[in-house]
Amino acid sequence: MRSGRRQILGLRSEDPVLNLIGPIGLGLATESALIVDLVGDFPSRSLAEIRDEGPRLDELSPGRRGVATIAAGPVTATELSEAIETMISSWPAIVIRSDGLRWTGPTVPYRGVYPGIRISQDAAPAVWQIAPGAGYKKFHGVVMPRISHRSTLSMLNGRIPRAQSWVAAWRGVWGMPWA
Repeated sequence: MRSGRRQILGLRSEDPVLNLIGPIGLGLATESALIVDLVGDFPSRSLAEIRDEGPRLDELSPGRRGVATIAAGPVTATELSEAIETMISSWPAIVIRSDGLRWTGPTVPYRGVYPGIRISQDAAPAVWQIAPGAGYKKFHGVVMPRISHRSTLSMLNGRIPRAQSWVAAWRGVWGMPWA
C-alpha cells in the first residue's frame, strides 16, 4: 500500500482459522491498520461502546505501526458504515473481518486449499492459502505461501508472526479490484 493512501477492505473465510489469521496478515501488510471484527472473536472495546461512551484518545488514530483491533458489537450496517467512514480519516487502512451480513463493501474471499480436496480451476478470484501437503495449482487471485504451524499459533495467541514472506504476499491483495 502506498504511503498516504487510505483503504478499507473486508475479508471473509469459511475456515475459522483462516478467518482469524487473514485479517491480521492483511493488516500487517500495511504500515498501520485497524481490524474491525464483525465476527466477535477479538477481545477489545467495541464500536457500540465507542458510540455510546465516546472514543478514547488512543482509539482515534494509530499510536504505533502495526495492527489494532476493535470489535463491532451490536451495531447496525448503517452505524458500521458511518463509524468506518469516520475512522478512515485517521487510519491508513481498515480491515473488516466480515460476518457476511453487515459489511457490503469490497470483500476478499480467503479460501484454503487442502490435501485431497479438489478445487475447480474456474473458481472465483480469491486469496488461496495452500495447506501443507496440498498440491499447488494456478488459481484466480493471490496464492499465499505456506505458513508454518508456529506462525499460525503465534497469531492465534495474539503475537505477530515471523512469516515475513506470508505477510509480504498480502500487500498484493490491497491493489486488486475486489467486488
